[in-house]
Amino acid sequence: MKLLLILLSLLFFSGCGDSTSASSEDASMETVSSSSALSEKSSSSSKTSVDSIHLPDGIYSSSSLALDSAWEALKPDVQYDEFKDVRDGQVYKTIDIEVDGGVQTWMAQNLNYAYEDGTQSWCANGTMYDTTLVGNCKLYGRIYTFASLAQGICPEGFHLPSEDEFSLLCKTFADSVDAGGWTFYGAAASLMADVEWNFPSEILNTTGFSVLPAGSRRTTSFTYGKRASFWTSTEQDNYRAYDFVFAVEWSQVDDEIVYSPAVWKSNEKRDAALSVRCIKD
Repeated sequence: MKLLLILLSLLFFSGCGDSTSASSEDASMETVSSSSALSEKSSSSSKTSVDSIHLPDGIYSSSSLALDSAWEALKPDVQYDEFKDVRDGQVYKTIDIEVDGGVQTWMAQNLNYAYEDGTQSWCANGTMYDTTLVGNCKLYGRIYTFASLAQGICPEGFHLPSEDEFSLLCKTFADSVDAGGWTFYGAAASLMADVEWNFPSEILNTTGFSVLPAGSRRTTSFTYGKRASFWTSTEQDNYRAYDFVFAVEWSQVDDEIVYSPAVWKSNEKRDAALSVRCIKD
């Protein structure tokens, strides 16, 4: 009987050892595979916006804070004012920002005025793979086509910023600007919200401008969580208008992937739907 118990014990511990070894080996193989895939994608470009590569599932999802409204993304130690949009009773926070040569008063959250819902504006919070998700207007505001902006989409006393007005904001906080005035190096860290962007980057939001990754809409696809794009009133031609894009870029330094916030001027097709930040008259 004693001999039988010993044999059974040996068989039990042998089985557990094999299982542990197999699990460790599988986990190791999975880690190596994931690292190799990321390294392979990274080697194709030394620096690019993160939405041009496919990173592991979940990296674009909203933060674990699960914010309910744009007010929760504001900077606690910044002084905000507020006003009510008489068209629908919504209350918005505003922020005075000192720029080169004066002060600009901006809405500190994205416009959320419902205009031609489903045809000219949508609640932001879709994904480029699933357009059936319910948007979160309360947190990200709405995204609008350029055609809708002609209706004077901003509340009374505010207007859609021009290219020059948005450029001035970005230039003020930039370490440098490229020769063409398209890229504002170092400015994004002061203008982007320090929540919701799920990347280990140095976002400070010192201005309280609090840009969130609301995404955009092109035809029927959304790009929630990867970037934020804002219309200006300045048209490039009959097909495009200027906008400003906030995103997180990555670069490869030796074997390490480094993430950093970025903002640049772009030119978007008029049928795209982007966010709107209004500026005071």
